[in-house]
Amino acid sequence: MEKDQLTNNQKPATRTHTKIAVLFKASYERDFSQGSLHNISLTGAFLFNSGVDIHKDQKYVNLYIKLNQRNRKILAKVVWKSEQGYGLQFVRTTLQDKKLIDDLIYFEEQKNKTKQNILRNIFKKVA
Repeated sequence: MEKDQLTNNQKPATRTHTKIAVLFKASYERDFSQGSLHNISLTGAFLFNSGVDIHKDQKYVNLYIKLNQRNRKILAKVVWKSEQGYGLQFVRTTLQDKKLIDDLIYFEEQKNKTKQNILRNIFKKVA
């Protein structure tokens, strides 16, 4: 099989439905903008941008996230654009970058499980 055929048959990365507040800026800009990451996976995420427009020549965005009481920076490539925001592909140059994204997903999944357990307990008491 050719490499292209293998790529086309691969399944999309598993997405975690979440909403993570982030600060972001295009690679060479000074000003930060606020947004939120949605549907995050190891390969990328959707950046809801609250009306901020990234210039069309900007292909990369720096995301600033507070993770486990520490500020982290993640580089992402803008893959597509819509009225609501941008499709991002994470640029992972080191093993630490991959671990950072993995930790981000892990903490969000744990938050979601905690919320589900609380709701489950409430419904048990009401029923």
